[in-house]
Amino acid sequence: MKSERVAKWDNLKVIMIFCVVLGHTLYEFIGKGTGTAKGIYLFIYTFHMPVFIFLTGLFAKNTIAKKRYDRVVEYLFIYLIMKFLDHLGRCLTSRTRKADFFSPVYLKEIKEGLLSANKGFHLFWEDGPAWFALAVAVFLFFTIQLRELDARIVMTAAVLLGCLAGLDNHLGDHLASARICTFYPVFLMGYYTDPLKMDGGSGGTAGHSRSLAGRIGAGTARILFALGLCLVFAICLSGSESLYPRVNFLKGKSDYAALGLGVNGVFLRLVCYGFWILMIYAIISLCPRREYFWTWLGERTMSVFIWHKFILTLVLKLFYGEYYIKYEMPHFYMFAALCLAVMITVITAYLPGFRLSGWAGSAGKKKDERRTGKKS
Repeated sequence: MKSERVAKWDNLKVIMIFCVVLGHTLYEFIGKGTGTAKGIYLFIYTFHMPVFIFLTGLFAKNTIAKKRYDRVVEYLFIYLIMKFLDHLGRCLTSRTRKADFFSPVYLKEIKEGLLSANKGFHLFWEDGPAWFALAVAVFLFFTIQLRELDARIVMTAAVLLGCLAGLDNHLGDHLASARICTFYPVFLMGYYTDPLKMDGGSGGTAGHSRSLAGRIGAGTARILFALGLCLVFAICLSGSESLYPRVNFLKGKSDYAALGLGVNGVFLRLVCYGFWILMIYAIISLCPRREYFWTWLGERTMSVFIWHKFILTLVLKLFYGEYYIKYEMPHFYMFAALCLAVMITVITAYLPGFRLSGWAGSAGKKKDERRTGKKS
């Protein structure tokens, strides 16, 4: 059995990766114009990426302390894999008639598409989920360089950069530069946070005494956080039509001018950071601590992250899943979208995760065994 704390983090990772898959699934139905889909999509984007990036920083301490540049390369490799899968998905779904499937003409079109520069493959331009892998590589590299500096100076500089980045309309999806600037403070928040002091961990009373839960009581804190999340969810649902256009502000990929904001966007981004802190703390506090039948998926979230968009594209586009869900079951498409998200999350968990550091570690271990003549 896993320890309580490990189970808690695995549960949290499962919930967050499911939100990622569900968000990308719902995105395909936003054009249908339903307020429910827009509201749920908006609610997901109020917390899921900040929580994921916070967790990445929270558990990157050893990687940064040991200057593990192989982890940086690993995330860059994952970025390239996801770029190729995205390009392959576009090529596979470019056909118009199902009868062409596996025909010589269709296979020729796929080959030409993969080798063509005119099919939307842009190595340094990323507006899909692969941006996260590129961003983590950048976060790790720069934090390794800045690890000896005063945390207050680094954090202040990162927040200023994140707030001011929206004023520059040259940033955007090119090298995911806008989102890297926006979410780096969130990564640093996780990096500078002690996991033992997070509410719900197994850090004992020393950890809880300085936390909000320790001051007002863990039960009271969870009730307040639950009520807060319910309020945010209700606002997202009730105001979905008017608030949905602001989802790009939460994504951190657009400059303030494109969002209809001016210099006031700097203040709003600062407020957004405070809001994200509350959402992160609320989600972590409310995450279940027990081990469940689905907890094991927490160890496979990277596989889900790498493959889910490709599999989703095949299901919705290549095999007409979008058509059947939208038009054959228009009154149950939200339920169908939820089921599809669950299915893809489970299936992709069994696919390869491309852990280069794991291969390097195994190779190093075998090399030591050959040198010493012993096995660990």
